[in-house]
Amino acid sequence: MTNRFGAGLLLSLAFAMSSAAYAQDAAQPAPSGNDGASAIDLSAGEPVNQARPTSRDEVQPGQLYVPKTVQDWEVRCGRAPEGQADPCQMYQLLRDSSGTPTAEFTMFRLEGASFEAGAMIVTPLETLLTRGVTFAVDGGEPKRYPLKYCNASGCVAEVGFSADDIAAMKRGAKAVVTIVPVVSQTTNVDLTLSLAGFTATYNDLPLRKVAPQQ
Repeated sequence: MTNRFGAGLLLSLAFAMSSAAYAQDAAQPAPSGNDGASAIDLSAGEPVNQARPTSRDEVQPGQLYVPKTVQDWEVRCGRAPEGQADPCQMYQLLRDSSGTPTAEFTMFRLEGASFEAGAMIVTPLETLLTRGVTFAVDGGEPKRYPLKYCNASGCVAEVGFSADDIAAMKRGAKAVVTIVPVVSQTTNVDLTLSLAGFTATYNDLPLRKVAPQQ
């Protein structure tokens, strides 16, 4: 995440330097003809390749690759050291009603745990922490989960899903994740989680073993 203070300082310096340059240029006679236009060196930009690696052979240990996409879900895997299985999870970017990317939803299957699956919901930093996040499938009874911690990426809810929860998601068309912004504490922001492709993606995920508690 960009250091906002540092970015603001750089912008302030750039503005001061451009203002000084403008004042100096203003004292000079304006160029005639097309000389002024040709003196400005502008860039039209060029396309940037944003394709994600799709094979573990394209990344180094510890880096992510996306082996497949199933409808509205990405499968994201991390390359593990040689001799170990790559951990994989299913991912979806959540948008608000205007289509603005707002939060992230990541789910993984569990083995040896009291929950069938785990998930991480990452919300913006200016989320009202005391309200947590609520989750409901196809207008069903919502459940509220606490926001456990915040870091530079956002605020995180660590969610455990039961077998019944997973069955509801497999039957459903969409889920709604609701958060409350700090700046408008009487407003709910509903984020749609598409369940298109959920069953096929979930069933194909490898299990993530959980170490038994001591």
